Amino acid sequence: MAILSQTWRRPYIDPILVDPNVLEKSTAPPLSITTEGYLRTGSVNRIVAQSPDSGNYYLGTTATYLDMVDSKMTPTPPPTPPRAFFAPPVRRPNLPRWLSAALMLPSEDADPKAVAVSDDTYIPMRDLFTNPAVSFAYERGWRQGFKAAGFPGPDLEYCMVKDFFQGGGGGTSVVVDMSCGSGLMTRRLALDSDRYISRVVAADFSDSMLKETRRRYERSRGDRPTEEGKEYPRVDLVRADVARLPFRTGTVDCVHAGAAMHCWPDVKGGLAEIHRSLKPGGRYFASTFLAPYFRTVAGTRQGDLTTQSFQLFESSEVLRVMVEEAGFKDVEVTIEGKACAIIRAVKGEGGGEEARDMTDTDMMNTPNTSNTSNTSNTPSSLSPPNPPPFQ
Repeated sequence: MAILSQTWRRPYIDPILVDPNVLEKSTAPPLSITTEGYLRTGSVNRIVAQSPDSGNYYLGTTATYLDMVDSKMTPTPPPTPPRAFFAPPVRRPNLPRWLSAALMLPSEDADPKAVAVSDDTYIPMRDLFTNPAVSFAYERGWRQGFKAAGFPGPDLEYCMVKDFFQGGGGGTSVVVDMSCGSGLMTRRLALDSDRYISRVVAADFSDSMLKETRRRYERSRGDRPTEEGKEYPRVDLVRADVARLPFRTGTVDCVHAGAAMHCWPDVKGGLAEIHRSLKPGGRYFASTFLAPYFRTVAGTRQGDLTTQSFQLFESSEVLRVMVEEAGFKDVEVTIEGKACAIIRAVKGEGGGEEARDMTDTDMMNTPNTSNTSNTSNTPSSLSPPNPPPFQ
């Protein structure tokens, strides 16, 4: 048993994930990911990802996600007191209770320069969805309310996503659901009966959204049998900052960002990082709101990031220019209904640096984190590949 335990503790070298804090992500060494403890069905094990270049550690568990935002200099950090994520009281408009509690709107006399932006500063568009109550409510009325702006609904939007990703002859092996929220699109990508994807990475900044994604995915996945020759794709949950993605340059086939861009504090940085992460010919599909919707519903106005609830995109042309400036080609922005913008964009064949070829050592097929049945080779722990079944 001791020998088996040591075998399971050997690191898995991930061909996609790298330290988000290194400057050169096309040549950065891959993360070495280790699972601690014995791997049994239903067990919860700690994940430790180490960057051999920077020496940074990133921690997670097989029951939650891998945190690629909060780096550590040691794999055993001292306990820290919990941080409050709620903003100080601010004036709210006369809105429905669930929306009024979520939208942290500025007061009319607020001084945009009064608060310096830092990692500890509450920024509504970044931190709103870290509220567990918002994560809980997202598919219980919140997302359904997007129909008023013209959003086609998750099922129809997924059909649009799938058609775009499969069009043009590009690959769909690795798909990232950026700002995955509660996993609306993650579940559809991972459980599609065509099994056209090999790996789905659900990424979000919010701890509570990632936990909601995991819970809903596991419930949807349930005990569905794996058809012969049609295994479910591997699904990983990663906490990530869209403006500092932990992906090796040129290793992702497609990226989806549904109802997300208006929540990014640094849209240009996020678009640039997505473009960098995609392979040449890789595809980006996004949906977001135009500014008139927020002005009508909540009176939101352009201002300082510490008081502004959402990014305000004035027109489809503004969005098109932003995506093109990030380096994308063949950018198409269409408007659904009153204020839903659908973005389709392709990374040019010569766009950006290529990923360093992974060596045989890099691609060691060593077992790692799993929380799945021994009778299936398909991960449902939203973590790296399964260990072999107990003999």
